[in-house]
Amino acid sequence: ALATFMQGPLAGQPVNTYPDQTRPQALGWLAYFKPAHGLVLLREHVLGPDRFDAALREYVERWAFKHPQPADFFRTVEDVSGEDLDWFWRGWFFGTGTYDVAVTGVTEGDGGTVITFENRGELVLPLVAEVTYEGGRTERLRLPVEAFFRTDEVSAGVTGGRVVSVTLDPDEMLPDVDRTNDAWTR
Repeated sequence: ALATFMQGPLAGQPVNTYPDQTRPQALGWLAYFKPAHGLVLLREHVLGPDRFDAALREYVERWAFKHPQPADFFRTVEDVSGEDLDWFWRGWFFGTGTYDVAVTGVTEGDGGTVITFENRGELVLPLVAEVTYEGGRTERLRLPVEAFFRTDEVSAGVTGGRVVSVTLDPDEMLPDVDRTNDAWTR
C-alpha cells in the first residue's frame, strides 16, 4: 500500500510542505501516513528499538513545553543514536523519491556465492535479504545504507553452501515500488 502512494498522484510533494500549500487530496498522506511510516522504518529497520526509544525519550525530555521544529527532532535523534541520518531525513521527509532495490545477479564461485543488488529508485535504506541454501537453511544478509552512497550496484558474498533463493526485504517492511524484482530462485 505504501509503495502505491509513493508513486501515485499523492507523491509529488515532500512531507515538509506547509499544509496550506499541500494539495488537499495529499494532506492526510503527507501529514500523517508517510511521517508515521518513516518513524516505524527508523525504529524497526534503521536504528533498532533500543536506540530509537532512547532518542525519543530524550527528545520528549529536551523539548517538553517548548516549540520544537522538525530539525530539533532530527538533531536529537542523531545526538542520542550516534548516527548521521541526513540521508534518511533528506530522502523521506524532504524528498519525493521512491525505493526500488532489485536482485540482479547470483554468481557461484570456488569461494562462495556473490549476490548483486541494484538500487533503481532515489531513496536509500539499509538492505536486508534472506538467503536460502540447499537443504533449507536460511540466513539474513544486511548491508548498511552506506553501501549505496556512491553506487547503485552492490555485491555481497556468502559462503553457507549452494544458494537456492534470495529474497529482498523478507518481512515486507520497506516501501519497495516493484516487488517483482525482489527475489531470485534457482
